[in-house]
Amino acid sequence: MDVRPAPTPITSLPMPEDLRASMGDNPGEIDLQWDRITGARSYVVEFREHIGGSTWTQAKIVTGSRATVAGLVSGKTYAFRVRAIGPREILSPWSDEAVKMAP
Repeated sequence: MDVRPAPTPITSLPMPEDLRASMGDNPGEIDLQWDRITGARSYVVEFREHIGGSTWTQAKIVTGSRATVAGLVSGKTYAFRVRAIGPREILSPWSDEAVKMAP
């Protein structure tokens, strides 16, 4: 019988790729989706107004690779970014931004 080698501990996570933003089902909602990262336990989603360089605001923490951000102002354009959280609070780099106008 072969002995399975011990798993290699996760020491870093890649940044989330292919972040996409689309209009949500309701006014002021944007749906986000990105590629899942092996080893990620959750993801932090942040947003800010795209014009004016405002500071980033945390929208939510989710366990899957999609989220809906609600409560946005219809007609304003927002930038979104995501980062993964792994075991022992290992953080990935932030994703590239996705930009979308809130419906």
